[in-house]
Amino acid sequence: MGFLSSLLENITQSLAGHGKANLGDVQNLGKDMLQNAANEASDRLEQGVKNTTVNLENAYKRLAPINRDSYTAFQRNPKQYLEKEGVLWFVRKDLEAARYYCTGGKEGYGNEERLSGFGAAPFPKLKKDIEETEVRVKEMEKAKGYEFVSCIGNTIIFREITTGRELTPEESSQI
Repeated sequence: MGFLSSLLENITQSLAGHGKANLGDVQNLGKDMLQNAANEASDRLEQGVKNTTVNLENAYKRLAPINRDSYTAFQRNPKQYLEKEGVLWFVRKDLEAARYYCTGGKEGYGNEERLSGFGAAPFPKLKKDIEETEVRVKEMEKAKGYEFVSCIGNTIIFREITTGRELTPEESSQI
């Protein structure tokens, strides 16, 4: 309705300005307005694609170190890897940050400033890669005796598996 209102307003102004307008003037005005609207829509679509691409790249930048480095180190020597303070918190943070980019900020670790535009990166392959990575992360967490509870904003919470006790954010950051 906004486009039609704008078109009518421009035609009315054109007619009022000239006292009268011929059909060719009205057609040219309509063509110009349609072209401008098409250009604006194309620019918005292009920006949306760029934003989605950036979010997709950022998600994979978070998943890659988990799969390439963290999980490999864990497999090589689980005990030594899990002795490091905060290691699981950082692994979970990266996984949840990837989820944040995938969902456009609806889930996961992050804040709006980290998203490029408003677009999520809801690609089926990314969702599958996040799920596969989460299986590895849960394996590492379980090996240390913890399970992930929640991530709200920039706060990640874990629970002790044996007691069921939920850790504070500070305690969670140490595992």
